[in-house]
Amino acid sequence: MKNRNHLLNTILTALLCLTLFACGTADALNNSAGSVTGPVIPIEEVSQEPVSTWAVTKDVTFSLFQDTYPEKTEKLTMVMENRGDKPLTYGEKISFEKYVDGEWKWVETIDKYFFHDAAYTLLPHSTATFTISPWFLEKPLDEGLYRVTGGETYTDTEHPAWQLEFRIAAGASPEPALSPVSENETA
Repeated sequence: MKNRNHLLNTILTALLCLTLFACGTADALNNSAGSVTGPVIPIEEVSQEPVSTWAVTKDVTFSLFQDTYPEKTEKLTMVMENRGDKPLTYGEKISFEKYVDGEWKWVETIDKYFFHDAAYTLLPHSTATFTISPWFLEKPLDEGLYRVTGGETYTDTEHPAWQLEFRIAAGASPEPALSPVSENETA
């Protein structure tokens, strides 16, 4: 029940943030006659909560195993679920951003690094995990709100990128050990 309430609060907070960002400015809360229909809340004052689930397509979702990680974490586990009838192909390329002073800023990387140009397949009606590692960042992850973005994914007709948000907080618990899930199994 606690996880369900936490998930509901996270979804509602994400919808509030999405609504405010989609409007462009807090002035969108004013009607056309110029009167205020409610309090104008500057976007900077809205509490940012992680959006740790991403709909890649209508049948595919990527989620982080948890939305808060300890400082200097060395891995994040992404759970990928393909409920559709088509395989999904994805790669290793990722990037990190940190939410600072009301905007997303790229996290500095080491000088020379590369990602394997591999293509992995998530079969239809299956679930798999993917380890996201910040090994190529210049400094370990410290407290704050982060976003990790992955390269394009491919199905027959769609090829969207994905992004997931997470928080780094002192005292957060590391991920528990997971039993491996094969791409051919459904969790």
